[in-house]
Parts: sequence; structure tokens; C-alpha cells
Amino acid sequence: MPRAALLAAGDVAALAAFAAAGRSNHGEPGSAGGIVFTAAPFIIAWLSAGGAAGAFGADARRARGAAAATTALRAWLPFFPVAHALRFLAVGHPPVPAVVGVSAGVALLLLVGWRVAAGLSAPAADAGRANKRGGVFEFLGLLRSLTTRW
Repeated sequence: MPRAALLAAGDVAALAAFAAAGRSNHGEPGSAGGIVFTAAPFIIAWLSAGGAAGAFGADARRARGAAAATTALRAWLPFFPVAHALRFLAVGHPPVPAVVGVSAGVALLLLVGWRVAAGLSAPAADAGRANKRGGVFEFLGLLRSLTTRW
């Protein structure tokens, strides 16, 4: 599976878990249709606004550790207002400010946490050169270049 598809699948799973937890905390049924209805604005916003902000670009595919968190945060910033605007259109009323604050924190925690975990399996930036071994002629060429400088 290509790395961008893996990241997108994990992001969708994190946002579906976010929607399921939100519905559960508000006493709403945990049906698949209800979770999809709740998660859809967030997933659409993440794939569009987050994607435009680099959530699936080359930096995101290579990100490890703190870089994975930074890349996810950079994509989260435009995503969240778009997500709540889409959610407002879907339900027909604006969200309560406390709900926006809590959902911002939970979505951020889930997305950044997932991206950091995914970054642990990201290929190293120098993976193509990690096991490079020079031959005798390469070593002799190196010695010659060093001695001609003196």
C-alpha cells in the first residue's frame, strides 16, 4: 500500500473513532450510519483542506517523530475550521463553543498521535544510502584526492 494511502486510511480511522467517541459521550446511538454522518464533514475537510496543507505530501510521507507531529499540526490548522463549517451545514445549527474546544483538542490528539505512531514506520530519509559500501578502487580514489590536496 502506498504511504499516502496508508496515512489517509489511518486518518479516516482516527476521525471515525473521534466521531464514535463524540456520539457516545452525547448519548447518541453508535450505529454505523450515525458515525458516518458525524465523521463525514471531518473526513471531507481533512482530505481536502488538510491535503491542500500537505497532509499527504512528500514531507508527510517521510516524517518521523517530531516532524510527523509538526506536519499533522500544519495540516490540522486549516482543516478544523473547514470541518466545523461543514458540520454546521450538515446539522443546520452552529456548534456550542465548548464543543468546538473539546473536539479541537480530541481531533488534534488523535490525528497527531496517529501520525507520530505512523512515523515510527516511515522509511529513513537516507534509507537508500544506509548500507552503502565502497570498494577498493573507491577507497584508492579517496586517498588520491586527499593526497593531491596537500
